[in-house]
Amino acid sequence: MPEFTSFDEAWRWFDREGDIVVADDAWADSWAHGRAQYLAFIARVEDRAVIDAVERIRRRLTTVAGVVPFTDDYLHVTLAGVGFQVLRPWRPDELTREQAIAWGERAAPLFQRSAPVTFSVGLPNVLGEAIVLELHDDGRWEALGRSVSDIAGRPAPGRVLPHLPVARCLEPPDRMALRATLHALRSEPQRLSFTIRRIELARLWLVGDFPREEPELETLRRYGLRG
Repeated sequence: MPEFTSFDEAWRWFDREGDIVVADDAWADSWAHGRAQYLAFIARVEDRAVIDAVERIRRRLTTVAGVVPFTDDYLHVTLAGVGFQVLRPWRPDELTREQAIAWGERAAPLFQRSAPVTFSVGLPNVLGEAIVLELHDDGRWEALGRSVSDIAGRPAPGRVLPHLPVARCLEPPDRMALRATLHALRSEPQRLSFTIRRIELARLWLVGDFPREEPELETLRRYGLRG
């Protein structure tokens, strides 16, 4: 799966030649390697109009064989990944509980002086293993995410494409039906916007029947954007 620098680039790749990544055990093993706790800075979406729009898109997508929707509990925007919490880190994407807490403490002043971020809701698209709704802002979300990574001395992420997770595929989907449905949905733009005023340090529990079940999000700390 190539890395994309824009939503247009991601859509062209998928529409012409690409496939959605199936969220099966092999995919989960290649990412999580058996680890159960992934931490990230996220923002939950509470705007009712946006939630309702996502639900309408889910209903259309689940007419396609192989497509499974995410739930409202998983509706969020990722700001920055923190890493996998483990007892004894040895991979670059691992850290201890104490390191995660310290990162969360250092991030608090940054969020306090940062202003809320407003997104406009864009078109459905495919990113890796997820069918998503594109989100567009003035660039401050990506800048804030890079600042959060800098606080921990972590490598800056590549181009950030903010999005809402809508659905995934647990088995290979009907490719023609999925493309046709996405084309139809992309001809019906959402014309919605919403504002992020709170950030969370959250733990994603990759347990139970993961990846057939979506990760459970646990809030570890909340921050207000007040700048």
